[in-house]
Amino acid sequence: IDKNLILEGEKRVDGKLKTCWVHPSIHKLSIVKAKEDLFLEIQSAPRCNYSSSRVRHKVIHSESHSYFQSQTPAPSLRSVLFVLPSGTSAQIHNKQLDLICQQFSLLKVLDLQGLLVGRNLPKGIGKLHNLRYLNLRKSGIKSLQKSMSHLQNLLTLDIRGNKLNKDGGLNVVRKMRNLRHLYLDLHPEPWEFDIPMQLRSIGWISQEDLPKNDLQKTQLILIQKLKLKISSCDLG
Repeated sequence: IDKNLILEGEKRVDGKLKTCWVHPSIHKLSIVKAKEDLFLEIQSAPRCNYSSSRVRHKVIHSESHSYFQSQTPAPSLRSVLFVLPSGTSAQIHNKQLDLICQQFSLLKVLDLQGLLVGRNLPKGIGKLHNLRYLNLRKSGIKSLQKSMSHLQNLLTLDIRGNKLNKDGGLNVVRKMRNLRHLYLDLHPEPWEFDIPMQLRSIGWISQEDLPKNDLQKTQLILIQKLKLKISSCDLG
């Protein structure tokens, strides 16, 4: 930001930066250089096979799962981002998603926001041991897959915009020892899961979700950001 390569966007109430953006010229130059070095690949045409097994980051502009018709492995791929037109959604079958888990085992970032994956993720999601960021926002899931307990390197999990079951399988996050950020929606009833003590940020939860005894409360000392719903009766 000091060198004007990254420009300031919105700011929070406390003055800290909330959003930032890249100048269009810098953005275009970055894409050109990334393509030259086989660092980034942007796909916008349907049914296009992976052009190189050396690509490390892929952006897919599509309204369908046609990109997963190819069985070509991508051993060097580190991140996959699906970009859908505003206000639209697409669907990906469990078989295609399972293919990602099998062929792209080194993935660190998987963004499936707006891509409907069905009620549950495939068991193979637990094979992405290097995953750091998983965005399942508005993906249509009803519960978290038990095999996600193997995602020991996951730092951020976003499951907002889904109508989860009462428990939502959320107790699986207790086993994610490195999870730092958990984003979910308010539920009509309190979530029935233990909040992981290593979390730095969590939202939304209700007051009833908070630990009841002092020992458990001390385990939340690392929380830096908390979005909490307080019932009106507790306000006196």
